[in-house]
Amino acid sequence: NIVTPSDGTNPAVISVSSVEQSTPDSPFCQEPAVPASIITAAGGVDFVKVARIHGALMLIGWGFLLPSGVLVAKFFRLLPNGLWFKIHRAVQSLGLVCAIAGFIIALINFDVFSSGGGISFIHGCMGFTTMMLGMFQPLNAVIRPHPNQEGQEPNKLRTIWEIVHKSSGYGACLLAVCTIGIGTTLLPDVGDQRSYQMAYGIGAGCILCLLAAFRIHAKSKYNNVESGDLMSPLVADP
Repeated sequence: NIVTPSDGTNPAVISVSSVEQSTPDSPFCQEPAVPASIITAAGGVDFVKVARIHGALMLIGWGFLLPSGVLVAKFFRLLPNGLWFKIHRAVQSLGLVCAIAGFIIALINFDVFSSGGGISFIHGCMGFTTMMLGMFQPLNAVIRPHPNQEGQEPNKLRTIWEIVHKSSGYGACLLAVCTIGIGTTLLPDVGDQRSYQMAYGIGAGCILCLLAAFRIHAKSKYNNVESGDLMSPLVADP
């Protein structure tokens, strides 16, 4: 590999003798990934660093925290005194902060929409859609109607709100899985691609196991509460 650094007037010239091609493990990688050492030698160290930070923030936010908050709201309503809602709100807030930070980094440093096509363009469109759905969630949470009360007529506005809030949340998390999967194949360094894919798989698996164990423990502790009984005195539905 031959690298002629930029002299401030003429651009850097890179001659690559061999690169690692995409493999069946990374089917979305349409173009060979250039090793980080070559990008660094050509003055692209900042791009590699920014890509890693963006990927890490999105992995923490959309890969781990936000899906965990959704699962808490789905399966932990049996916790007393509305504890599930407090956990859900805290985890979602932290996850959304990480995601917004990663989104801002992408908007400032990456230009994937000018190409009008390609896997980077698809990743950008999916990521933008995911973020719009994610940022919509706290906004519609603020205007949520009062929950349905026992013995009263069902609140139609509350029912509609729950459908919108839940479906958009589930949809955003599912779309995030695909977006992260594609994004890991777009990292400049092949080694980073594999590291992020392993971190995503192992991290998500560990979180699911922990949530499952906590769910079993909570159900045994509060076994007098049926998970589907949203009107139980131990369950607070904000």
